[in-house]
Order: sequence, then C-alpha cells, then structure tokens
Amino acid sequence: SWGNNRTKEGRGINMDLYEKAWSGKHGEEYAKKCVIDPESRAPIFKKLIDIMKNYDGESVISASLELGCNAGHNLEAIKLASNGDITDIKGLEIRKDHCTKPSIINGSIYDIPWEEGTFSLTFTSGVLIHIPPDRVVEAMSEMRRVSAQFVVMIEYYSEEEKGTKYREDFEYKDGVWARPFGEIYKRSFPQDTLIETGKVSDLGDEGWGFTKCNYWIYNKL
Repeated sequence: SWGNNRTKEGRGINMDLYEKAWSGKHGEEYAKKCVIDPESRAPIFKKLIDIMKNYDGESVISASLELGCNAGHNLEAIKLASNGDITDIKGLEIRKDHCTKPSIINGSIYDIPWEEGTFSLTFTSGVLIHIPPDRVVEAMSEMRRVSAQFVVMIEYYSEEEKGTKYREDFEYKDGVWARPFGEIYKRSFPQDTLIETGKVSDLGDEGWGFTKCNYWIYNKL
C-alpha cells in the first residue's frame, strides 16, 4: 500500500506537521465544510480543457490525476466538462467515500504511486498553497513526473511568497502560501512550455475561493 510513510526507496519516514494535520482531524473537518456543486465548476474546467486542446489538437486528454482532491468535486466537474474525452479520472486523497465515480486513492504528493507519464494531465487546485516552502518543488516534480503532457496548477498567486498563519492543528505556523507558482515551476523545469496563465475569475465564477486563484498550464517536454 502507498501512503505518507513510504518513500520510493522503501524507507519508513515520519509525516511532517502538515501531512499529519491534513490526514487527521483538520482534513476531516475541511472535507465536511467545503461542499461544492461540481456542475458550477464544470464550465471553468471545460475552458481549461479547451485551452489544452487548442494548443495540441491531436492530443486527447484520456486520463487525469488530481493531487489532493478533497472530496472529489473537481474530479466530478472534469468528468462533466470532458464530454467523454477523459475516460480515466483519479484522485490522490483520503476520502474515498465522498466521491464514487472517479477513483480516489490514498497516497502522498511527494511519492505518487504511478510510473512516469501515466496521465495525460496532472493538476492541483488549492493544494500547492499548503505545501511548505522547502517541499514545493518536490511536489511539483512528482506531479510533473507522472504526467505525459500537461501540468496544471490552480493556486493563490503573489509576486513574492507570502505565508499566512494557520489554526492550532498547524501549531499556528504558516500553513497557506501565496506564491509565483509559474515562476517557481519554470525555474525548476525550464524545458517545459507555458501554454497559458491567467485568473480563474476570467473563466467563470462559481462562488468559492476557487475563483480567487490563478492558473498555469504547462506542456511537459
């Protein structure tokens, strides 16, 4: 089984403060609180999918992986938006009982249990903002590794990294970071091509913090 206590080399490691919080009570409460109608996000994801199709009309987004999928709302929205193009949709999270249509698998964003290039598209939505500074490139590297073509980040943007203190589950340390995610990705993987970036609010509004995010769509070399 794959989980937060396993590395590729098979050595046992302890979960850090953030992994413990999100896989414990805090994550449970968050999933119960954040109930979103997938249909409200489907038009936005449809536009994101169209951007990728317009970039490479011959490519078919046949399989999609979301890292940190919460209760699976985005996975459901993508399924609605894909018009049958995406036949395999998976998430990497704890709450399998919240979402029945896509596959949801417990694991770690730092050690994704698939081979290189397994998915046509890998993406995050409000997840990299919770990754601590010393591990954000590690998380990006893993999501890039299992993608065959597209890497999409939907996250809070700031020209400079800005941390915000979180609740007691995080010992009141920084737990949310707005960052220049596109610049960080480009510095780390200069061979990849930025297809498009912008504000999610320009694509639509579904009434949640989702539309406060920016998006970056990269094509993996």
